[in-house]
Amino acid sequence: SDLANDIGNLCNRVLSLIHRLFDGRVPALPAEPGPLRETVRAVHATMTAELSEQRYSFALQALTAAIREANIHLNDRAPWNLHPQGRVEESGAVLAETLEAIRAFILLLSPFIPVAAERLWGQLGVTESLATQAWDHALTWEGVPAGTVLPSPSPVFPRIKLTKSTKSARSAPAPKVAAAPPAPDALSATPSVPATVESGTPPVPESPLTSETPDETGANLITLDQFQTVQLRTARVLAAERVEGANKLLRLDVEMGEEDRTVVAGIAAAYTPEELVGKTVVVVANLQPAKLRGVVSQGMLLAASGPEGPILVTPERPVATGVEVR
Repeated sequence: SDLANDIGNLCNRVLSLIHRLFDGRVPALPAEPGPLRETVRAVHATMTAELSEQRYSFALQALTAAIREANIHLNDRAPWNLHPQGRVEESGAVLAETLEAIRAFILLLSPFIPVAAERLWGQLGVTESLATQAWDHALTWEGVPAGTVLPSPSPVFPRIKLTKSTKSARSAPAPKVAAAPPAPDALSATPSVPATVESGTPPVPESPLTSETPDETGANLITLDQFQTVQLRTARVLAAERVEGANKLLRLDVEMGEEDRTVVAGIAAAYTPEELVGKTVVVVANLQPAKLRGVVSQGMLLAASGPEGPILVTPERPVATGVEVR
């Protein structure tokens, strides 16, 4: 799961974006090295020290943290948004720098999983074999020259779909809570915010959390006990795609702790599938599943209603998946 979500996910995203935005040719690096070069130097030094003490698991933990840092950096820079804004050189520099970090990460990973690392290396378009690379070659920058033609990316670490029996053994069942089915395109858990409904979808029942009797201030208030029936959890987007036949809907495969789920959200007008992958979001985890355009949605994303469309609620710092949000 770590390999698929971290190095495999990062590699596929960057290679796919280079194919889509730059016709499969590696763009030029920035004139001044960015933060990922320092990330590579730091993890190389840490791993060298840990391996000298035969602390292999600590070395791998440092590498995993560096890969996740690169994923976050890619999300923050969002080259898929820079390119259509006309900032083509800047978009290419972000992708080229991230590709250099990937090359270093693969090299540092190769002593642990040499066969899989070789398969990843083969997707970088470099002529030198991974077996010819020395440990300190991870510090070399511009190892994948600009203009290199990349082969089509293919997943090296396909995600394992857990069976129901495996999932039940790994995680305790959620308590049964009576709740109304989610709106097809509902993005916010706030009952007073109207949900955008895809054409042909039945209206949303009134939320059971809303007080029927306004207090003297005129606001519909709920009790703390009522609010605590809502389970909010952090989740990381593993894959995203448009729902066929629906202009507003995206299907998201998310990791929520020990569990994988599918969530359908009406955010296609505000987010592309590419920029969602790797993002940490907040999910209403105990809504009854609803079938939308043939896809069963197992939760609902939280988002604010902005003038240009929905704005996803995300944590300000990295956090594990499945963590309770209060």
